[in-house]
Amino acid sequence: MRKLLLKRLPLLLFAGLGLWLWQGGTGFFPQERTLSWRFSGDYASIRRAELQLWDGETLLKREELSFPAGVTLEPTRALALKAGSYRSTVLVWRADAGQPEAKSSTLVVDGQSAFTIGP
Repeated sequence: MRKLLLKRLPLLLFAGLGLWLWQGGTGFFPQERTLSWRFSGDYASIRRAELQLWDGETLLKREELSFPAGVTLEPTRALALKAGSYRSTVLVWRADAGQPEAKSSTLVVDGQSAFTIGP
């Protein structure tokens, strides 16, 4: 019995290592996450938005979106992120305002694979 276990031990260790890496190595390696940005206020009045995701002083993701008829769905993007804290900044231009509304929030990435950013 013990001899059989010793024969299978390398295979079990290899499978365990593969599972650990597949799950992001306990936050050590980036893992694909789904991020959804939620806006505040009336979605129909939003004409333009800029989405930013920061890791300290490093800009990881920046995207400008245009909505001629207003926002119909929350923007959702897939991004490879390690576990940790990230800063999200959203700039929103509305139909009746010249200056954008700016909102920042902190995103704490843990073992989950989907996150909603917003108010």
